Amino acid sequence: AKYMTTKLQTISQDASLAVAANIFHTASLRRLLVVDGERLVGILSRRDVVRHIRDGRAELQRARVS
Repeated sequence: AKYMTTKLQTISQDASLAVAANIFHTASLRRLLVVDGERLVGILSRRDVVRHIRDGRAELQRARVS
């Protein structure tokens, strides 16, 4: 329990990667649960966002989580 959090942070699958990057930074998280309404559709990691930036795939404002 010392290393686990009980407060889960979610992000909409329609959110931009810029929003996700901001959440990762401000909340010091490593993973976000990606949801469609109340349904879990995936997990986004901080590493996923960093790779996206590193590979220059798209601008963060236009790129979507899903």
